[in-house]
Amino acid sequence: MNAHMWMLFVLGVVCFAIAFGFETNIRRIRRIIKTFPDDPSALALVAEVPRARRGTLGCIILGVMAFLLGFGKAFGYF
Repeated sequence: MNAHMWMLFVLGVVCFAIAFGFETNIRRIRRIIKTFPDDPSALALVAEVPRARRGTLGCIILGVMAFLLGFGKAFGYF
């Protein structure tokens, strides 16, 4: 077990934590839009949802890659 493997595991956990934060923000934005449908500032938040979705997807992909590389290093594939 070397430091690179643990670093990849930690990177995977951090990426999944960031993705969870993006999803929480998306839920919060949708709740604000439902509560105040005519408010211009709430409507401006609609543009943030696709950006948060891309961030979520990117973090999940990075997290999966980090976990796979970490397991690969742990079992001697890399």
